[in-house]
Amino acid sequence: MSTTVTARVNHRTASEVCLFVSFELGEKEWKIAWATSLGEKPRLQTLRARDTLRLLERIERARDAVHARGW
Repeated sequence: MSTTVTARVNHRTASEVCLFVSFELGEKEWKIAWATSLGEKPRLQTLRARDTLRLLERIERARDAVHARGW
């Protein structure tokens, strides 16, 4: 049985930047997608399942990339 849960909160001001992150957690691989706006095409990366250290590193890289671009 598969269950999908989605939560969306959009309380931003013009000076704030949000990083939208979504996960697909499977038995053999995990997928992470991120974007800075709801209309942007998400960037997608695939990881080995349960590799939480690499998952956190990818999220940190995405956050750094957003800040580096001045968003």
